Amino acid sequence: YYLEVTEASITKDINVKIKQGYFREQYLSSEMVKDYSSIISVLSNDLRLIEENYFRQIFEIISSILLFIVSLSFMLYLNFLVSIIFIV
Repeated sequence: YYLEVTEASITKDINVKIKQGYFREQYLSSEMVKDYSSIISVLSNDLRLIEENYFRQIFEIISSILLFIVSLSFMLYLNFLVSIIFIV
């Protein structure tokens, strides 16, 4: 539960910062004619795809590494010799 809440909070913060930066860049660009539909498309669709395909995978990797470390530690604690044989 804690991991999911933390992941959602970090993802929200990253999304807000990326959207603010993109919007600020588009607002301050020197182009006089702006294609608002492409800006909205990037803000809604493209950034969602980046979130799903990039950020969630990073959290999945971190979660898997933490699970491996905890499992390995517990395994070594329970039976050191069998753990070493299993690892090798």
